[in-house]
Amino acid sequence: MDKKLSGKAQTVLGLIDGGELGFTLPHEHLLVDLSVRFKLLDESMSIRVMSQKPVCLETLGWVRFHAFENIDNLRLDDEEMMIKEALLYKRAGGQTIVDMTNQGLACDPHALARISRATGLNIIMGSGYYTVDSSCGPKLKDRTEREIVDNIVTDIMVGTDGICAGMIGEIGADSWPLDND
Repeated sequence: MDKKLSGKAQTVLGLIDGGELGFTLPHEHLLVDLSVRFKLLDESMSIRVMSQKPVCLETLGWVRFHAFENIDNLRLDDEEMMIKEALLYKRAGGQTIVDMTNQGLACDPHALARISRATGLNIIMGSGYYTVDSSCGPKLKDRTEREIVDNIVTDIMVGTDGICAGMIGEIGADSWPLDND
């Protein structure tokens, strides 16, 4: 291991000493898009109407039983709201958030860096692929093992405009048993 990396953590704003991590949430999704999982199990008009309503007190009970049938429930895409939420965590003593939103879940390195700057929180971004049926760009099952490895290594070593991932994960799997994919 490179001695300059020993004891360090890679955040979206750069390397920090491991001692600076403090209280850490190890698996969060600050911004995420799971809309690829949207599926109406019932095509009735009432279900179609409810599927498009925003999550609010009025719809919360329904959404709890139809989590993947409400498009708003599958997206966290309000950066300003997430800054406010993250500041609540910081006020409670939090210092670091590990964001596991990777390829297939609409990872946005630039947004994570903006949230980190706005809140003063350390944010560690994950790298990897969620599932073969998510929105990973070219079909994951059509990629070679080498292409997948190279992409993850690039996320960690080079990053997107210098915003590097600090860990491998979340590696999600949707169905069992898993096949060769």
